[in-house]
Amino acid sequence: MSSQIVGKFSQNSQDISQEFQLPSAYESAMEALSTLITQKKRNGISAISGPNQKLDRMLRYIKILGLEEKIADFKIIHVAGTKGKVSNS
Repeated sequence: MSSQIVGKFSQNSQDISQEFQLPSAYESAMEALSTLITQKKRNGISAISGPNQKLDRMLRYIKILGLEEKIADFKIIHVAGTKGKVSNS
């Protein structure tokens, strides 16, 4: 009978530990890295100049170049990178 109780207790503790799993090493690393993300450039100046300021400037350049109508036909995917410099050789 005591072996049945021990077995049942062991099974219950396994069930509970599966419900409340500790975060994996990957999840812990991602959480730690996410805390390092800032909106600052390396020289300490904010990367955000103002609401939509860079977008407005880009739209002005598109208008100057006469690309307003053509821009709708472009098939573009913009892939943004990180602040790091990587050499692809």
